[in-house]
Order: sequence, then C-alpha cells, then structure tokens
Amino acid sequence: MNEIKQLPELEACGWDVLTKRTDVDPAGWLVADCSAAKERGSTLATLFAAAPNMSLVLEMIAADADAGVVMIPSGLRLTIDAALIKAGRKAAPEPVRHVTIAGVDR
Repeated sequence: MNEIKQLPELEACGWDVLTKRTDVDPAGWLVADCSAAKERGSTLATLFAAAPNMSLVLEMIAADADAGVVMIPSGLRLTIDAALIKAGRKAAPEPVRHVTIAGVDR
C-alpha cells in the first residue's frame, strides 16, 4: 500500500467498463460488468470510468493546500489524503518510530 501504482485509464461502454484502448491493446480489458445493478449499471460504469479524473482533481487540491494557495479544513484534508492513499495516488505516511530514553526501539 506504500507504493504508488499507475492504473490504466478506463472508459464506460454502456454496461461494461473497459480499459482505454491503445495501440498495444486495441480491444481493451473488461474491468467491471455493471449489468447486475440493473438500472444503476450505466451510472456506476460512468462513475467508475471517471474515477481517475476525480483522483487528479483531488491531487490538484492537495497540491494547492501544500503550497499554501488555499486553506482547507483539516478534516477535509484528511479525507482527501485518505482517498488518494486508497486509490494508490499518494504514498502512505511512514509510521512514527518511538525511542525510549535508554535508546531502545519499540
């Protein structure tokens, strides 16, 4: 979970979500079949395909907050960071090391 993974772009095709067609893979891969969701399937497929763009917007907001351009509440910032970490677009923070006065690691 500490590693940022590059995910392929997705596109919604009716009831299915496919990876974006490229020269290397002109057919695309079936990522999700939303037909089980009945009337919500098309909406879910579109939402699933829009997820990379939503992650990009969250990254831009976080970068502006880091630069001091915008001030956002800490609760919102924690939510943005958690979403980016869960999506693999940001590295998880390193755990804090605790050292006693005697110098023993815990």
